[in-house]
Amino acid sequence: QRQWRSPRSGATYTVEWTLQLAPLEGQAARTLRIAPMMDDQELDSRRSTGAIYWEGAVRLFEGEAHDEQEIGKGYLEMTGYVERLSM
Repeated sequence: QRQWRSPRSGATYTVEWTLQLAPLEGQAARTLRIAPMMDDQELDSRRSTGAIYWEGAVRLFEGEAHDEQEIGKGYLEMTGYVERLSM
């Protein structure tokens, strides 16, 4: 996993993960990596929702580092890195 620290809020977000999937019946094990399209996707919405959070586009890769292919795109939201949200 990889982290990014916001220069504005000081929050540290985990922005990249590697997943090791066990083999399913008749299939090989898989290595997947989720990575942001860019690290700085932090939003400051304290005036509306009271939260600072990371929200943005990510890519999904499969394979080992030397032989990796992009297999998908997605959207990720992470809250609670600056302070807990009160409900």
